[in-house]
Order: sequence, then C-alpha cells, then structure tokens
Amino acid sequence: MTGKRIFHVSADIDDFLGRPRIGGLLSHDDGRLMTDAEVRRDLAAWKVDGFALRPLSPCDNFHPKKGCQGHPVTEQEDNQR
Repeated sequence: MTGKRIFHVSADIDDFLGRPRIGGLLSHDDGRLMTDAEVRRDLAAWKVDGFALRPLSPCDNFHPKKGCQGHPVTEQEDNQR
C-alpha cells in the first residue's frame, strides 16, 4: 500500500432534488440516461432508506451521510496513474 487513498464521487440528495432539472444525472444499467422523473424517483428512494448522499459509482465503503470513506491505493494502481 502507498498510504494514498481514492474516493468515489457522490451526489447530495437534497441538493439535487431542489434543482429544477436533473435529467441525465444518472443512467440505467444499460447506459441509457434517466429522465428527470426517473432520477427524482431514484434519489427519493435512497433518501427513504436514510441516505443523505448517493454514490455515483459502485462503492463498498460508503457511509450514507458522509459518502465514500476512501479506498487504499496499491503500488500497482499508483504506477498505472
């Protein structure tokens, strides 16, 4: 390990729900962009589950209120940058 960490990006659910247009912020599993209504439903579901933040990519170290807690970077990953 290098002592370095990487962090995944997340969206503040309340911030995005308060915006007038958020269509295209998220995509379906097949890559199609979600409509405004689909994004709002997705974010509302995360909020109901107690999340203040929603990860924008898969993250196995995600805190619902603080976001990604970081991931150690290996020497090999660091050399690939």
